[in-house]
Amino acid sequence: MSLLRFIVPGLIALGFGFILIWSNQEPLDETLSNDTQRAPLAFAKQVTRYGFNEQGEVQNIIFAQSLDQPHDGKTIDFVMPIIKVEDGQNPAWEISSDFAVLEEQRVITLFDNVLVKNLVEPLSTDQNWNLTTNKLTYDDSKEYAYTDQAVKMTRSDSVLTATGMELDMRRETIEFKQDLNANYQP
Repeated sequence: MSLLRFIVPGLIALGFGFILIWSNQEPLDETLSNDTQRAPLAFAKQVTRYGFNEQGEVQNIIFAQSLDQPHDGKTIDFVMPIIKVEDGQNPAWEISSDFAVLEEQRVITLFDNVLVKNLVEPLSTDQNWNLTTNKLTYDDSKEYAYTDQAVKMTRSDSVLTATGMELDMRRETIEFKQDLNANYQP
């Protein structure tokens, strides 16, 4: 019952938000609206998507410039997504990229200029690390991300590069897979 208390108002607000967004939309590009092979099943601009855990608490929030669901309905594509992974009431992680695809209900693959930031480190800005790669798969049900691509982790005094990585956001651990190289400048 308590889960419904959060889900029903959330779905109503989401539906109302889509109506407001849709009513304020500019006409779609003519080539998109006239081509039934390319026409999306759904399209929206300036999207916010909330993901909830089993207790009905916000687990993550996805912001994106646009979202479209291809006509086959099997995936959802996000342009310029930013994923905020929550830890209680506060964002703990932020993942951004140029493009992302939601392939399953809770698995998102991010492409091009992927940036991962840990937001809970109580350090000064120059001491926080950033991790970059070109492709990252994020499973929000496990708060787990991985890639087999080249990764680079930087902060003001060090650079670490590797090929492949697994990130457990709950445990705050990163395992680099191969070709690890680290440079530290005190």
